[in-house]
Amino acid sequence: MVRVASMTLDEFPVVIAVQERDIDLLLLEQLHASQAFAQWWCSQLGLVDATFDGAWHSVHNADGETDVLLRVRVGSERVGVLIENKVAAAEQHEQDLRYHRRGVQGIKDAWFDRYITCMCAPQAYLDGLAEDSQYLGRIAYEQIAAWFAEQSDAHSAWRKRVMDEAVQQGRRGYMKVVNEAVTAFHRDYYAHLCHTHPTLHMNPPGERGGQGYWTILWADGWPKHIRLNHKMKRVTPGTVELGLMGFSATDIAARAGELPPDIVPITTGRYGSLAIYVPPLDYKAELAPQIDALDEAFAAMQRLAGYAAFFM
Repeated sequence: MVRVASMTLDEFPVVIAVQERDIDLLLLEQLHASQAFAQWWCSQLGLVDATFDGAWHSVHNADGETDVLLRVRVGSERVGVLIENKVAAAEQHEQDLRYHRRGVQGIKDAWFDRYITCMCAPQAYLDGLAEDSQYLGRIAYEQIAAWFAEQSDAHSAWRKRVMDEAVQQGRRGYMKVVNEAVTAFHRDYYAHLCHTHPTLHMNPPGERGGQGYWTILWADGWPKHIRLNHKMKRVTPGTVELGLMGFSATDIAARAGELPPDIVPITTGRYGSLAIYVPPLDYKAELAPQIDALDEAFAAMQRLAGYAAFFM
């Protein structure tokens, strides 16, 4: 609530509350009105030389609602970008997976030839997503505000102001619960990676919540659509996966050729991966007694990294 008794009109907030629908419509308008913005958006998702081919708000099917559906052309392909927008509200159960189901259905319905799912939210919200979140792309409100700041027109200045207010509102409405044990595990994980496998990289870990069982790694020169994913399980075997965004099962088989029996191809729509099962790692316990298991996982990553060249 804003108390107005002691305020002058100039001190009164221009926007008291930004709703998710406000951001939906701001993005929808900007995508329709600015080819440059649409191309910038796609570049954040690894889509190069994309041209705008339509955008729709609140697209429903049996698996739920897509906040904003953007369609672009990349060469001869029509690519659907399914955007989930959050200011501060909590994610619904399996919301990320339902976005993939809608993407697969969109291909079946001939709306587009392939798809990417994308979460758009304040950076603090994105940082708090579960490690196994299945959104293929993430764009922060702060990045959008920065794009508007680079433009010289009054409309962009206003839109930046709206995005900035949404960021502040998101900070007030979202709080991550830090798990000290998981945070310590990830810091030790990162230190061991840097010491033993300097050709593999990951972002330095910050504070982690209780479900920090997924790490994302890459090697020098890899494009954004190729990443290594270590999905840890505390008791049963986990997996190390070479994630290949935009590649189907047919693509993977054609490019990778015959695979060793312990490398398993996995695909969901147009998101594929090559996976190796690895020993359990308890990410809520100390890492030191589990170093052998981690070394085995790193060795599996190095094996999978050799296949990246087939998809670049």
